[in-house]
Amino acid sequence: MTTIKNLLLAALLLALPALSDAKSLTSFGGETFSLDSTKVPAPSPSASLPARTDAPAAAMTGLPLPQKKYTIALFMNGKNNLGVFMARKMMELEKIGSDANINIVMDIGVIKPVPACSTCAVQNMYGADWDGVRRFYVLKNPNPAAAKIGGSIRLPVAENEDMGDYKNLASFVNWAKTNFPAQKYIVVVGNHGGAWVDRKKKQGSAKGVSYDDVTGNYITTPEIGLALKEFGGADVLIFDDCLMQASEVAAEVRGQVPFLLGSEEISYTNHFKPSKLFAPLKANPDMAPSAFVDSFMRTWASYNTALWNSVKKYPGTFSAIEPQKIAGLEALTKRYAAEALALNDPEAKLAFRGAMKEVLRYHYEYCVDFYDFVELSQKHLKAKIAEGKLKESQKTCDLDITAEEIKSYIISDMVLYNFRVGTNGAKDYSKSHGITIFVPAIKAATDPAAPTVFIAPGSLQTKYTDLQFDKNTSWSAFVKYLVTN
Repeated sequence: MTTIKNLLLAALLLALPALSDAKSLTSFGGETFSLDSTKVPAPSPSASLPARTDAPAAAMTGLPLPQKKYTIALFMNGKNNLGVFMARKMMELEKIGSDANINIVMDIGVIKPVPACSTCAVQNMYGADWDGVRRFYVLKNPNPAAAKIGGSIRLPVAENEDMGDYKNLASFVNWAKTNFPAQKYIVVVGNHGGAWVDRKKKQGSAKGVSYDDVTGNYITTPEIGLALKEFGGADVLIFDDCLMQASEVAAEVRGQVPFLLGSEEISYTNHFKPSKLFAPLKANPDMAPSAFVDSFMRTWASYNTALWNSVKKYPGTFSAIEPQKIAGLEALTKRYAAEALALNDPEAKLAFRGAMKEVLRYHYEYCVDFYDFVELSQKHLKAKIAEGKLKESQKTCDLDITAEEIKSYIISDMVLYNFRVGTNGAKDYSKSHGITIFVPAIKAATDPAAPTVFIAPGSLQTKYTDLQFDKNTSWSAFVKYLVTN
């Protein structure tokens, strides 16, 4: 059996924990698709051809357009097993389209043949019959009953664009800002997501965000921040991806975007319905970004709650946070970690491990609800004190005060809106509070003082200690303490 010393070494590298047992997901539409990004048909030979330079058949003249009130720029990477879903989202966007006040522009990648599920036919791609990347100025479809993409204007872009390269995300948004200037900008990144975990490029399936399975590339956590800096930030950043509402991600985008929207958990493909979510902005384009976020979250909560109540399927989480508030959370986290280490008591460690066992973990088990972990740690520490196994002291009181401050800060300052609905097996999403943090997963061995730490082998592109959040909190020192005897 692997020794705890070897597991500690793995913990110091902060490699990726084992994934949950789930191997597939089902969308709202009933499609089943694999969570294994390697189960994608091989790209056609066109993927290796040089980028085309000829203009698209339908050219758009008169660029740049006059300034409008909003530009929505969607970077929707379907160059994997999500192609059909990205195509459907474009079809849905054409229900509202651009107008005199709002621009909607979209980079959309697709692999052919790409049924993203075992039951979809290749032809059911909602009109996305290409291979590679297309760029569109989205217009309202004059024939929405056709249930396929139609009416939008195709714009020039390299057809073999690497959507896993953060520079291409930055280039797309810069292009949108240049050609479709606006008073406010909303940026959407759509694809798979793996929170802060950055495996070495072209290895593994749980990693950063925007996986391009043609190139094997993806956007790492620090590169998310770099992309935002290169395109000058945005007023709202939305992750249409799983697991991206993490403390570690928020720390990388601070100062670049006032509002960050995303999920702590898996985000089923139809959680994000653009025709519904952007309709309030179309109806009232004068709303401020804060009002847009409010309408977005209320709309999201309305139809997803109704669906859960109707069929008791597709549970989930989604929250809106203010990344600029991460500095306050970092300060509290640093104090909490230092005070926890200062207890220096075996019973205190067992209390934290009790919280590690019970905390709400998401699909990738390294992500836990931050509030829930702190609250459970309080519960277990107080139980140890009540049992006489841990002495109440100024140190335990100080830690309890800091825990209360963290919980209050999360729900009152950091998280603006927190949507959660339903259950998934033993997971009760009422325990979701809007933002995650890294805590290793354990299960009690024969001796609960020597738990098994589930940290899969493999090295990371970005070590946890290289992330801004850890640099400002030393959270990894607390993690090291949790997994050592």
